[in-house]
Order: sequence, then C-alpha cells, then structure tokens
Amino acid sequence: MKRWLRRLAFVLPGGFVLLVCIGCIFGPDFIAQKRAGKYEPAAATAEARPTPVASAPVAEKQTEPHTCGLHAARSLYAAYGLDPDRFDLRFRLGTDAKALRFDQTSTGTLHPDLYRVLHQDGFTTQRLDLESPDAASCLEEHLDREQLALALVYRGTYHWVLLAGHEEAGRALVMDSLLDEPSPQPIALLLTDDALSVTLVQPSDRQEGPNNRHRDGIGEMLDASRRK
Repeated sequence: MKRWLRRLAFVLPGGFVLLVCIGCIFGPDFIAQKRAGKYEPAAATAEARPTPVASAPVAEKQTEPHTCGLHAARSLYAAYGLDPDRFDLRFRLGTDAKALRFDQTSTGTLHPDLYRVLHQDGFTTQRLDLESPDAASCLEEHLDREQLALALVYRGTYHWVLLAGHEEAGRALVMDSLLDEPSPQPIALLLTDDALSVTLVQPSDRQEGPNNRHRDGIGEMLDASRRK
C-alpha cells in the first residue's frame, strides 16, 4: 500500500456535490464492484464460525507488493479455525481493485473493506485509540485473552501486520508477511513509533449492520492517513 492512501483521504470526505463528482471520476467503481458481488458474504460464512479464541497465528509469506492485508487477514482467519480459502478474501477485500481509478498502484486492503468482511464472517472490530493513555494496556489485555489485532504500520509504504500475545509482559508478537520469523516488540513502542492504526478483532455472537462497520472503517482509514 502506498502514499495514494493519503490522496484518497481527500476524495472521500468533503462537500456533497463535489464529493459525488470527484468520487465518480477518480474513486473506486462501487457500482461495478457491487454487481460483481464484492459486498456479499461468502458462501462459507453461513457454515463456519470462528473459534472463541485464537490459536498461535502463522504468518503467510508475501510475494506481491500489495497483498499484505490479504495475508494478515488469512493468517487471522486460520488462527480462529477458519479455512481462508473458503471465504474468497482476495476478491471480497478488494485486494486487486484500484482505490483510485487512474492510479495503477492504488491496490491493496483498505479499512472499510476489511471491517465489512470481518463483520460478515463472524468477527467484531474495535478501533484502538492511539492517543489514549490506556492504549497499550488495552491492547495487551486484548491479546492476553487470546484474541488478535490488525495493525497498519509504515515500512516505506503502508503495510498490514497481525498482532498476537506474547509470554513476556508488555510485548506483542508481530506477524509480518515480509519477514521469515515473527518479531516480539514492546507494545508501548509499537504504538508510539510504528503503528498508524490498530484494530482489535474478536469473534462476535451478534449481528450488526455491515454498513456501520464500513463507515467505521472509513473513519479509521482517514485517521491513519493523517498520522503519517
């Protein structure tokens, strides 16, 4: 994911008429994507539910420059007992779809799609307030309960990683699709020096309108772009 994320931040918010005009010309082709079925749940969603807690996640190796979010999501699904191949994640996340129609590099995974898909598949998401003095303890408590989190960091480009609990207090295990081994990192340092966005993920036993999650994802995407 590249600097186009910041540019996209100027396409989505704004005035009504100007927003619609600019979005139709430069933004994602929502109509075509809807017709293709991108926003529909996968067939497996009705058949399989995530386990109450996650097992130790295993990072997938990334071989394409724009697939970090896809691999992080696939590792998360597998840790919660779901077969990621059955959920058509690449298509439903819009991994290969351009966020800006005329920018060939504007592919990858965006928060709105990620939140929507996770909700459809039995998870709930919570945006971690990185400005809160309790952010580090909140993340550590979440991971200690054998739940996972997805973080957007910057590695010369926007990059998704998966966070899991670590046996040592105050640390998280970072599963990075660009690295051969998981990396334990201090949570406080991760949140202050590295993370642009952290989303807490856990299974949900209730349904909520997916549009709410999509809007929540837009807000988190814009906040992350401003932090860079």
